Amino acid sequence: MLVHGFPQHWWEWRHQIGPLAADGVRVIVPDLRGAGWSDAPRGPYFKADMGEDLAAVIDELGVGPVKLAAHDWGGPPAFFLAMRHPDKVTGFLGVNTIAPTVKVDLKTLLNTWTLWYQFVLLLPIIGPRILRSRRRRFVRLLVRWVGGGYTWSPQDEDIFLARFQDRARGEAVSQWYRTFQLRELWSWMGSKHMSTPVDIPLRWVTGTDDPVITSVVHRSHRDLSANNEFEEVPAVGHWIVEQAPELVLDRLRALISR
Repeated sequence: MLVHGFPQHWWEWRHQIGPLAADGVRVIVPDLRGAGWSDAPRGPYFKADMGEDLAAVIDELGVGPVKLAAHDWGGPPAFFLAMRHPDKVTGFLGVNTIAPTVKVDLKTLLNTWTLWYQFVLLLPIIGPRILRSRRRRFVRLLVRWVGGGYTWSPQDEDIFLARFQDRARGEAVSQWYRTFQLRELWSWMGSKHMSTPVDIPLRWVTGTDDPVITSVVHRSHRDLSANNEFEEVPAVGHWIVEQAPELVLDRLRALISR
């Protein structure tokens, strides 16, 4: 199961789906609640609920357990799935993403400036309007900034951002950030739901040109599992799934083979 991030949908994994299927692997690539072609109900958008959506997909298809990979905002829902339904997941790969836990210290506080864009996107009316803007200036700036200069082709930009012309999806993705900042962040800092280590292999692969998801953030993840590995990829930004597709495919194959 491959889980996308913001502002994307299942198309993010287009470079990996075909090769994995050719390997004989069944590949499940859902759109998260509010994104792509999934329903976009009124908020809030708790990531634990979105994790239950993923569990429901597995049950509806009658498959599992799955190897689970996630990028960006796909990480927390996917991790909730692994944590709350250990019978459904046998391994986790997080690429430029996080688990729902935040270590609170000076280094983390000094890193919070990198979340500036979230406070724009979470604003009612303004956030959804920015996402629907046909000029796309803000989103293009954000895509390039977190990508370390890497950006999408015009075709891929259209495929991803055209979905936000649907007002419900613009509001939904704004709610992803609003729910996090206003209703989830404090509980993630307390990490009460993370008191028990996850009993599956965890792999974290992170492009070092990403200014948001960094080794500072991943210090919160060191004790999540007894089988926990971290890899940093130089000269790659936040859009690692597309910027380094062969590397990500290789890590997916390694996850599947374990």
